[in-house]
Amino acid sequence: MSRRDEEVSVRALGPADRAELERFYRENNRPDVTAQFHPFPLTDERAEFIACAAHCDEYYAAFSREGRIVGMAMLRGWDEGYEIPSLGVVVDLACRGRGIGRRLCDWAIGRARERGCRRVRLTVQAGNAPALKLYRSLGFREESRGPAAEPGRERLVMMKDL
Repeated sequence: MSRRDEEVSVRALGPADRAELERFYRENNRPDVTAQFHPFPLTDERAEFIACAAHCDEYYAAFSREGRIVGMAMLRGWDEGYEIPSLGVVVDLACRGRGIGRRLCDWAIGRARERGCRRVRLTVQAGNAPALKLYRSLGFREESRGPAAEPGRERLVMMKDL
């Protein structure tokens, strides 16, 4: 474990994390974050659902030593009945470049393995070079490519065999 990895701990989110998740969403609900992360709006209502509601999808956070959420990962799709979960990761804009995204991905991939998943998928914008570099280094490979919801952008679907 590198020194950078020791800066955060990762665990599943729960009801006690609601207020901190709301803070994280408020501070990161800005175009330079949501342009790359947009599976759902970063709102207080969504934070309440993630932290407090019962669901099959799993949500995790990276916490600083001070207890602040500095990143979040999720495995989604089980609530909708999909066999292969979709991985999503968002790191606080002020904390990027510290290995937090990799730590969150490793954690989520480990949880998928523990749940018996054979594969994990993700969707990423083709122009998001830092994310692509990370995902490729973790063993994800491009499965398909197509237009993104935003005009003029392209999205990639990537898969990792577990």
